[in-house]
Amino acid sequence: MTVDYQTVQLKNLLQPYFKIGAAIGTDGLNDPIATGLLIKHFNALVPGNSMKWGIIQPQNGVYHFSGADTFYQFGTQHNMSLYGHNFVWQNQLPNPNYLTSVPDLQATLKNHIATLYNRYPKLQGWDVVNEAFKDDGSIESSVWSNKLGADYVATAFATAASVLPTSVALRYNDYSNESGAKLQAILKMIANFKQRGIRIDVVGMEAHWKLTRPSISAIEAAILAYHAAGVKVAISELDIDVNPSNTQISYASAEHALADRYAEVFKLFLKHHDKIERVNLWGVMDKYT
Repeated sequence: MTVDYQTVQLKNLLQPYFKIGAAIGTDGLNDPIATGLLIKHFNALVPGNSMKWGIIQPQNGVYHFSGADTFYQFGTQHNMSLYGHNFVWQNQLPNPNYLTSVPDLQATLKNHIATLYNRYPKLQGWDVVNEAFKDDGSIESSVWSNKLGADYVATAFATAASVLPTSVALRYNDYSNESGAKLQAILKMIANFKQRGIRIDVVGMEAHWKLTRPSISAIEAAILAYHAAGVKVAISELDIDVNPSNTQISYASAEHALADRYAEVFKLFLKHHDKIERVNLWGVMDKYT
């Protein structure tokens, strides 16, 4: 098959299989080259930082909506599927962090979720909890675990499910969750949620990958394991590091190696498209990834 790379649109090529998305920040939305790429090639969109707690509610009850509003208006104007990122994370919290002193953190969380849902009702899913597990499978220490207990991830999902309709997907998102103790911890968490009747719909594999790691077989095994556990998979923050050691390399050889890596991972995604909610790139240009 011959492809005209000047006119082809990724979103049309991939339409039969899954949505193709990108994360974008306010700076990218002010860049005509970035927005041109988004409009041409993508049918899904995620905010980079504008919906994270410390950005959107830096003081208790005081919301800064401007960045998230810009994201939402751009996405709805261009008929994109929109996804929220994120409700609960141990990073990018308010400074000073008033969450440490609120009398009822779960009630504060519920109000936060309801406020964002009411303002952005067209979002099709949310990262309810982001990066809660360490690589060894234990829970990260944070204001959430300190105040809500070690079971705070379940509390967060139950709280989100009490606010958001079933048409809004609830997602757990993490990196390096293709194998090892973190993968097993997430699978155990999903099984526990299912047993307790706590809704979880999607697991996000962030996919901050290298040219040779993780292996295609490891990625495939993880997709199959999450599917068997009863959830969809989102490839949620895909970017591939060509030169992690910052050594001098040939641009041409790196470009070819990067193209080959994207080709092999997308071949895998297409093979398992029935298990994948969407594939989302972390930015559309190097300067935004």
